[in-house]
Amino acid sequence: MTLVEAPHGTKVKVTRRESGRGFRSHLDGIGIHVGDELLVLQSAPFGGPVLVEVVRTGVRIALGHGMAERVEVIPLEPEGAQRVRRTGHETG
Repeated sequence: MTLVEAPHGTKVKVTRRESGRGFRSHLDGIGIHVGDELLVLQSAPFGGPVLVEVVRTGVRIALGHGMAERVEVIPLEPEGAQRVRRTGHETG
């Protein structure tokens, strides 16, 4: 999924940034790297910018729609959430 597709309020991890030295350099300069966790704060409608917070630094960044489309992310489980493993042996 791309950053544009991530719902607001979701914590995501950057898995890939589209190629292009200038694009990667720009993202490095504003503090978005592969492996970083981002919190999607707002996604403006009609192709507007995406506002994210870099979790490790607390810095908030607005990325244009075109840039956000070029950043691939995976959603992370909310902190404190526990996965329930289904074994088929639960009772009650």
